[in-house]
Amino acid sequence: MKRIGAVATLGLVLLLAACSNSSAPPVETITPSADSSPETTPTPEAERGSRDNPLSVGEQRKLTEDSMWSVGAAAASQVGAGYIALPIHVKLDWDAAKAQGMPEGEGVDPNIALWIEYVSASGRSFSTDDVGILDVPDPLYQVGTVYPPLAELSANYIVTLPDAEIAGGVWKVANSKGDAVFIAAQ
Repeated sequence: MKRIGAVATLGLVLLLAACSNSSAPPVETITPSADSSPETTPTPEAERGSRDNPLSVGEQRKLTEDSMWSVGAAAASQVGAGYIALPIHVKLDWDAAKAQGMPEGEGVDPNIALWIEYVSASGRSFSTDDVGILDVPDPLYQVGTVYPPLAELSANYIVTLPDAEIAGGVWKVANSKGDAVFIAAQ
């Protein structure tokens, strides 16, 4: 009997509430404050000199902490019909070379020791140093073997490629172990 009375009372309350003249309070839009928004983890910036964050023209970096090679672009890449040229600037750390086992007084040819390629925005790489067919001054292959105390040099590395592959690419400069630095073309 108590159960029927409770159900009847509940029904009466609901009926009276439905017949009430007062309206429900208006719905408000809640604008979350900066403090109440969910935390987002910021995307970490790619390492400077990586393909996702290449060095800018005028910046230079060692291939690795103990590398003898610091590389960068001395100026924006020169672009022509079917080619692009990297005006590469190289610093040589002869003490690092000696620490890696290079004999005292030994020389090194940067055109052979450094592997340079142009990586297009589509992901294709081009590495043929075709300077012989182009009129670009100071090609890297003409530098030859360099010896201490030479501390730095600048030259051009030229790659031929389809014109459609030039825009948006980056340069990759690596050593024989594959340690690399990426450099923006422009």
